[in-house]
Amino acid sequence: MSESFRESMQRSVSAMNEGDKQGWALEMHEEIRVMPVPGWHEPGPFEGIDDSWEFFRRIDEAFLEAGPVEIVEIVSEGDRAVASVSRVVRVEGVPEEIETVVHMALMLKDGKTIENANFLDRSEALAHAGIG
Repeated sequence: MSESFRESMQRSVSAMNEGDKQGWALEMHEEIRVMPVPGWHEPGPFEGIDDSWEFFRRIDEAFLEAGPVEIVEIVSEGDRAVASVSRVVRVEGVPEEIETVVHMALMLKDGKTIENANFLDRSEALAHAGIG
């Protein structure tokens, strides 16, 4: 994966953490398609910038508190990647904080993310992206 995509991924995560839809959208392909983790109560897919952004905002609303998203790892081959991200959240009825990790299988087009399929299992994300 090119250094430029790694930088783009960091910019998109930073924009997401700041609630900056325009900054996030600059890093996404206009035809982006987002699939939630299997079993999420909204099955998706979510298509386009607006629909995808609103889906990610609704994830934040599902938690009592949600810390910033941090990139843990990026594995790539050509125009495919798996980006693993973590964040600390608080959920209703659980007194302690929980660290969540999601593995995003990413497909790129014209150097931007056009598909983002989310998984809780890293090996499933790698298989979906056709990596490894």
